[in-house]
Parts: sequence; structure tokens; C-alpha cells
Amino acid sequence: MDKTKCLAQIDQGWNAFQDAIRRLDAESFSVSGVVGEWTVKDIIAHVATWEEECLRHLPQILDGIRPAKYSQTYGGIDAFNALKTSESRGLSLADVQARAITTHQRLISYLQTVPEDVFATHRAFLRRIKLDTINHYPEHTQAILTWRAAREGSPAA
Repeated sequence: MDKTKCLAQIDQGWNAFQDAIRRLDAESFSVSGVVGEWTVKDIIAHVATWEEECLRHLPQILDGIRPAKYSQTYGGIDAFNALKTSESRGLSLADVQARAITTHQRLISYLQTVPEDVFATHRAFLRRIKLDTINHYPEHTQAILTWRAAREGSPAA
């Protein structure tokens, strides 16, 4: 995949995610049950957390460092997600949204500085991007759309 295509796919997924939460009233962000017990606010924080992880690990990957496995550091990805969700629960919706926007902008800015050839040749680098963004956004976008449709009594998009 080339850099332009990668950035376009990230942008498309991010915009769809943002569209899924657009026009929700403030109360809707704190209703549990969107994914398990998670709220929309929890999902926004979760997506930001994984973009932060992407930002943390991509430079390491480029330096030839293999990031520690989540199973070794946290007891697994589910345990990591639970920890990070717990940490973000005390934040206000405005703080969570601001963190998500800022983190996303930082990620895009970073990716724009990465040489073109890295996207075409560095499989671990691209794999990390896909896991934390391109393949991650649609999962949560669809969950929010399905939850919204059930609440609004209309078919999911």
C-alpha cells in the first residue's frame, strides 16, 4: 500500500467514525450497552487509546524494536482495554473528545513525515497502522450505528 492510499483509508474510516457519533445528544454518550457495558464516550476513548498505542509503537517498529506483547505486559488485550477504559472513565466527555481529536491529528502528522517507501516495504509498520486505525474504526463505527438504530427504531446503516 502506498502512503497516499493508507492516509486516505485512515481518513475515510475516521470520518465514518465521526459521522456515527455526530448529532448524538450529550446524554447518549454516557448510555452503557453500546459494546458490552461500554458507552459511546468509552468507545471514543478506546479509539484514541489505540491511536496513542500506534503513535508509541510505530517509531519503535521503524527502529527494529518489536513492541512487548500485551499478554506479557498487561495480561492480554482485554486486560489492557479494561485498564485504559477504567482510566478514562473519570474524564469529561469534552476531555475525551478533545483527546481523540488531538491524538488523531498527531497520528496523521506523524504519518505524513514517514518516507513513502516505508508504507510499501515495511510490513510490520503497515500492519500496526491497519490494526490500530484502518481495521479498527469500522468495528466501532458499526457498533455505534447498530446501537443508534436500535435506540431510534430504524435499520442500521
